[in-house]
Amino acid sequence: MLEHKTYYDQAYLDRRHKYFLALPSSQSIPALYGCLESNDLLFQFVRDTILQGELFDFNALFTLLASKEFNVQKWGLSLAKANKPYYTAEDVTLFSKLIDVIKFTFGIRAQFIEEKSKITSSVKQKWICECGVKNNKDDQRCTSCSKDIYGFYDNETKPDQIVKLLQYKVNILKEVFQ
Repeated sequence: MLEHKTYYDQAYLDRRHKYFLALPSSQSIPALYGCLESNDLLFQFVRDTILQGELFDFNALFTLLASKEFNVQKWGLSLAKANKPYYTAEDVTLFSKLIDVIKFTFGIRAQFIEEKSKITSSVKQKWICECGVKNNKDDQRCTSCSKDIYGFYDNETKPDQIVKLLQYKVNILKEVFQ
């Protein structure tokens, strides 16, 4: 879809952005969501286009969240905050299912261990980050890579944030359609 040299050409990206927003959503949604499965350099472009164009798509999100790649799952999570151009009564069920998938997909990724002190006989609770570094039980972030126990950096969209947002949408939609 995009050549490597064009990833950083802002004028080109602006033209592509306008192009995707001008297309019918039936064409732009598969193109935008689909390229995320194979190209991490385009995430910011895709996210911005989806958010601005209100190109939320349940099926595409379920596909991203079902990926074996954690980064692709995180991209799907981040895109779940997008809006739709309009909502229907069926969206209540689909948003509820999306909430369940998010809760299931994003669990604790760190491993918790007990480690005996070499000097005393005390036992300390620790967690091992995905990067392999042992951290104290009370550490919120890895001392080496700065990820939390769920595998997220501080500036990334967190599952609990998206679940709250989606639950808010469900509550509003229930009021509107009932």
